[in-house]
Amino acid sequence: MKKNFYKILASATACLLLVHANRATAQDQTINGNLNIGSGFHNTLGYGSRIYFLGNSDDCFIGHFNSGANQTEFRFCIGDDFQPEDKFTIGVNYAGDNQWYDRMVVQGDGNVGIGTSLPKSKLQVNGGAIVVGTNSVVTNADGHISLGSITEDANPTQADWVPNSTLLLNAKDYSTLAFHDSGLRVDFIRAGNGTIQLGYDGGWGSANIGLPNGIWNSQGDVGIGTLTPKEKLSVNGKIRAHEIKVETANWPDYVFDQKYSLRSLKDLSTYISLNRHLPEIPSAIEMEKEGIALGEMNKQLLKKIEELTLYLIEKDNQLNAQNNKISALEAGQKELKLLIEGISKKK
Repeated sequence: MKKNFYKILASATACLLLVHANRATAQDQTINGNLNIGSGFHNTLGYGSRIYFLGNSDDCFIGHFNSGANQTEFRFCIGDDFQPEDKFTIGVNYAGDNQWYDRMVVQGDGNVGIGTSLPKSKLQVNGGAIVVGTNSVVTNADGHISLGSITEDANPTQADWVPNSTLLLNAKDYSTLAFHDSGLRVDFIRAGNGTIQLGYDGGWGSANIGLPNGIWNSQGDVGIGTLTPKEKLSVNGKIRAHEIKVETANWPDYVFDQKYSLRSLKDLSTYISLNRHLPEIPSAIEMEKEGIALGEMNKQLLKKIEELTLYLIEKDNQLNAQNNKISALEAGQKELKLLIEGISKKK
């Protein structure tokens, strides 16, 4: 295929060769057959025969170059320096206005442009998308990239993660994926050393992650069902779990210490009458406004249960003491009755 391409290109430029060779003029020429440039085999390293296009001070030629034994390059020369103005172009000479339109250019500075006549980077594609992969979704939206295969569900393992990675980013340590908005802000994701970090303009942890009806904000708070989380995790909805473990300190076993001062029932009754809730327990209005801290609430409820236990023990002791007094009174009353009955019989 390569040889056929050379032959087609050589035939296409044959007329120009005949016209400009030795700077002579000639009529249009038609060649019905092969066009050979040079004779025999050219084994010398360097350039062989070339086709020159004259007309200005820049070099412009087509030729082959022997870079080594049995090694040939087919070269297009588009200037004698590295200026972007010198370029190789593929385009359309539109019949509607007889104007030339670039479709692909290779500049003298090495930049390649598709859809642009003045590429500013090594590869610049304007007016369409880049599609990579036989089974990628084909799109031609400007600035888009379609990458991968819709027929493959790769799961990289340590043994073959390189060929099974759809997009492989290489770096010495961390790889960075950056997102630039229409202003000066750049949000980015950096991965490496087993960590994934979020960044914003060179700082870490400052970028917000939007969730469907939720957010992971720059303060590290996560909101599910809410965009304004007030804690590390705020959920506006129901949570289902097999178990929830809440860590807390100062568990109220101190209530059973002999030095603990238990509020009297009279004082407790007065407090309830005035406040309509137990001491150290939030009111209904406070709970509706602030919610309930499970760890703290469980601790306070246990404290009230322990205090209630002490009240029951105290009342049980009082009841036992009263029962003992009643039993003693009943025994005395019985003895007194017997004594009275004895006196009555003697009479």
